[in-house]
Amino acid sequence: PTLRNYTVRGYRADGPQGPELDVDFVIHGAAEDGTAGPASTWAQSCVPGSPVAIIDQGVLFEAPAGRRLILVADETGVPAIAGVLASLPRDARGVAVIEIPDAADRQEIPAPAGVEIRWITRAQPEDVPGRAALAAAQALPLPEGPHYAWVVGESALATSLRRHWVAAGVPKGDISFCGYW
Repeated sequence: PTLRNYTVRGYRADGPQGPELDVDFVIHGAAEDGTAGPASTWAQSCVPGSPVAIIDQGVLFEAPAGRRLILVADETGVPAIAGVLASLPRDARGVAVIEIPDAADRQEIPAPAGVEIRWITRAQPEDVPGRAALAAAQALPLPEGPHYAWVVGESALATSLRRHWVAAGVPKGDISFCGYW
């Protein structure tokens, strides 16, 4: 079987035909001409009733209570950052940097009042994903006092930003990062 990790965006126990689960996909390539990856091919060809397995591999985001947060993602991490923001306590403080290819990709994402969401739109939609978020996040001043940094998205974004934060003095244990592709 083909395996890929995705974030559950929404769950409804009582959908019209039973439980419903929402998962966002970013489509890369086209299934018809063979340029799509395995998950994109499945997303473009599945129909109601297509088989899928759900494996819970735990939680990637576990910030210590009371810390200021720096959250960063490209468009592949929008579902994850939306889930993180929804799960935060109402008194959470920090900033979320979210890169999208086009302004039309901006979404309403509920967040605590103390967490600022900064949408970063690429200069050209076809520009390399993650570069604009990386530049914006590197320009952020690190918060005074204890904080927690989290980044997901294109692997160069995740690894480069982690290296930047470590070089800036953020302890490795206070950083979570995951490259999606």
